Amino acid sequence: MYTKIDNVKIYYDFNDGIKVGVYGPDNLYLVEVREYPKNSDQSRFIHSFHVTSKEIYGQKKMFFCNIQFYMDFEILVYKFTEEFGLTLIWTHRYNDRDKLVVFEVSSRNEEECRHWVDKILLYSKLRGCKPIIRSPYDNINKLSNEYFNIQGVEPYKTYKIGRNPKSSSDWKTIDDRFEGVLQFGNWKEIWSYEHPRSWNFLNSAEIVDDILGF
Repeated sequence: MYTKIDNVKIYYDFNDGIKVGVYGPDNLYLVEVREYPKNSDQSRFIHSFHVTSKEIYGQKKMFFCNIQFYMDFEILVYKFTEEFGLTLIWTHRYNDRDKLVVFEVSSRNEEECRHWVDKILLYSKLRGCKPIIRSPYDNINKLSNEYFNIQGVEPYKTYKIGRNPKSSSDWKTIDDRFEGVLQFGNWKEIWSYEHPRSWNFLNSAEIVDDILGF
């Protein structure tokens, strides 16, 4: 997805974590992601760093935050001006109402898969999104009204519903100070980018509730 603010073009994508690219005349832009915790109207810092569309050694081309489960998050993009310093130029708060959202369901147990899809349909009713269900069972996939209406349309967000392995190998995972958890903003600790906590001792209902933010 793209938007344009004056002479700055901003790309954002939520289908494999949170990705933001900023393309404009300035050398660097600051991208920040903040989360609104449940039942709070005050956001809290998650992650930020500078990005650039220029060839600047050591600077990243794209902002990314690999968290994939549900968060009530907001993106903020800033530029620096000599007169005012760091200046906010664009914000976007996650809102999938009336948008296509993909739910990739990975379970070989049809009863469990159907239970997870029931929760997906409840999520879509609550949020107002248009769900696209992808599971091993075609009869379950067809429970979505959008089953025949997905060709050539980029989804707003993709959720992966299942027991995903703890596959992250970045420094946040292997840092001994955090004992195997991923830490953001010095306050948010999660088990993996796909799961807020380890699913090893959770039942089916708890797994899908964790991922979809119930």
